[in-house]
Amino acid sequence: MPNHVTNRIEFDGAQENIDKILKLIKGEKECIDFEKIVPMPENIFRGNLGPEERAAYGKNNWYDWSLYNWGTKWNAYYSSFDEVNNAIEFDTAWSCPLAVLDKLAQMCYEHGVSFTGKWADEDAGNNVGIFESDCDGDEYWFSYEYIECNSNEAYEIYFELKGALNCFGKDSDGNWVHYD
Repeated sequence: MPNHVTNRIEFDGAQENIDKILKLIKGEKECIDFEKIVPMPENIFRGNLGPEERAAYGKNNWYDWSLYNWGTKWNAYYSSFDEVNNAIEFDTAWSCPLAVLDKLAQMCYEHGVSFTGKWADEDAGNNVGIFESDCDGDEYWFSYEYIECNSNEAYEIYFELKGALNCFGKDSDGNWVHYD
């Protein structure tokens, strides 16, 4: 079972252009579908992966393809849309889908939309980061940054995306500390 990473993307631009992007990336059940951004090829094996299937298909399978092309093993799940902030929030397995976000930045650039965002692993204060795109230059631009593990900034992002934990609090200097 993976750690669930919560991701939040906030779009910025003309509302009609944001609406176009949201329509382009919407799946049947989720607000964002990675297949709409970086489609999995038809010839990829999509079944269960045991030793026999690994021998038959090698790396031409959904798992290896997804890790390489999306940066996570599964598509987005548990997604929601915040109309007030033009934001999508969704979970992924183990990691932020940076490869998908890079391609999304290119799509957004073509529609005059940019975005900012954050991610946080369910392991409080670890595997946390920020990302952004820009649509003002001559070509699309996407960047991301991992936040130092167990730093105040990492905990702030974690609590913003995942909610408070009873075992954390701030000390007299304003630093997050873990209580037993």
